[in-house]
Amino acid sequence: HNKFKLYDCLFISNAIPSELRDYLISKAMSMDKGVYVLPGLYDIGIMNSEMVQFDDTPLLRINKLGLTKLQRIIKRAADIIVSVFALIVSSPILIACAIAIKLDSPGPVFYRQVRLTRYQKPFKIYKFRTMVQDAEKATGAMLAADNDPRITKVGRVLRSLRLDELPQFFNILAGNMSIVGPRPERPEFVSEHLMTIENYDKRFYAKAGLTGLAQVYTRYDTSARDKTLYDILYIKDYSFRLDVKLFLLTLRTMFVKEQSGGVKPAPDYSKTGDNKKKP
Repeated sequence: HNKFKLYDCLFISNAIPSELRDYLISKAMSMDKGVYVLPGLYDIGIMNSEMVQFDDTPLLRINKLGLTKLQRIIKRAADIIVSVFALIVSSPILIACAIAIKLDSPGPVFYRQVRLTRYQKPFKIYKFRTMVQDAEKATGAMLAADNDPRITKVGRVLRSLRLDELPQFFNILAGNMSIVGPRPERPEFVSEHLMTIENYDKRFYAKAGLTGLAQVYTRYDTSARDKTLYDILYIKDYSFRLDVKLFLLTLRTMFVKEQSGGVKPAPDYSKTGDNKKKP
């Protein structure tokens, strides 16, 4: 009880057992403290529920996760219109990027890689090559690190401006991706996350996207677990208006360095704060 008095707000992880979580929420509310709860899939389902009644018993009916057929048709039509327009308007930029990549380092202009989209269906994603040729030959599949030496000079510029993503409009036009949706992930990482992240498979209830809720509101080095939560929230709250909003916000994030950087090393908290004073 005394410890509660030391804090104004309480942040509760969904990893905490339900009984303890209920107690902490009840105690914090009784003491007029702010409460923030990291939601799990069950909590997200409750947000998307409606009250029904069976005889004299009130129940919550949880609606299914995913887009309706009509929503998918509208979304596909918008994808075709936007991708065709984007490819036409950005054609001079596409040509300039291709020339710069060829002049900067040996290797192909485009980088093709197997990714997974809706229902974990594999496809080949297209991006401008930003790393040296055969960058993963010795290391295998791995995320780009902060100040990764494998990234070329031109590649670093393309990444910072998100121009390396432009060829993905061809994927969108082909129907493998959407303008907005969960980021297409590599099979190697999907196999790992399916075993370590609860409800990770639910992010594949929608087609992979060029941008999305996770891409706009998280950084490159944000944990896969937190990104998954954003992906599921996007699918739950999907609307055409949300797609438009996220697409416009993506234009802003193109100029935010943290959004396009690599994986940063974990901070060493032993060298900060009060620990500095310890012998």
